[in-house]
Amino acid sequence: MLKKFVLFFTCVSLHSFAAVSDLQEWSLFIFQGPKAEKLRAYFEVQPRFGSDLSKMYTIMVRPAAQYHLTENSSVWLGYAWTPTFDPIFKDEQRLWQQYQFTLPMPSMSFSARTRFEERWIGGVPSTAFRLRQWVRLQIPLTKGETDWNFVTWDEIFFHLNSPTASIQTGYNQNRIFAGLSRTFYPSIRCEAGYLLNHVHREAQPDLINHVILTAFYVSF
Repeated sequence: MLKKFVLFFTCVSLHSFAAVSDLQEWSLFIFQGPKAEKLRAYFEVQPRFGSDLSKMYTIMVRPAAQYHLTENSSVWLGYAWTPTFDPIFKDEQRLWQQYQFTLPMPSMSFSARTRFEERWIGGVPSTAFRLRQWVRLQIPLTKGETDWNFVTWDEIFFHLNSPTASIQTGYNQNRIFAGLSRTFYPSIRCEAGYLLNHVHREAQPDLINHVILTAFYVSF
């Protein structure tokens, strides 16, 4: 098992040597609530700027319903519209399902989620299926009404089928983030930091995105 793990990351590293890179900015605006109910609404808008920050190449609109099984675990059902505009317009629509949980600890908080996506992409003749696994660690730096936290997370993506030559079963991409989170009010939180995004591409160099990421969360 350990040999397979080392081999996987060695292959990713070798691909990275031939990769092209881009400086990007992603902004997340997330609204969810009501906090007192088990069934809650979620709405996210996420514009992304690329080509060294010169133009917006995609925007994500992602509504969902979440049902809280317990205080720290929930199941989700959502939709996403994720068109790309550069180099040409390509439409993409998704359905997605996920399970998420948080494990509070005395000096930190650990969260994880598993998400499945069904993707309908312009020019792709059949549905593309993808698995995403995300883990997050949050460490408090201060305590009070305006808490500061150190945040780091990682998300890995795997294609589950091969509907076209450019989408093949196996590793798709990885995102690793490190930054700071601040709670301004009980219902408003902001996170900002650096995200390294490695994207594997078939028959062309891999892509390395250096991302400035900011996220705004509003609960009601």
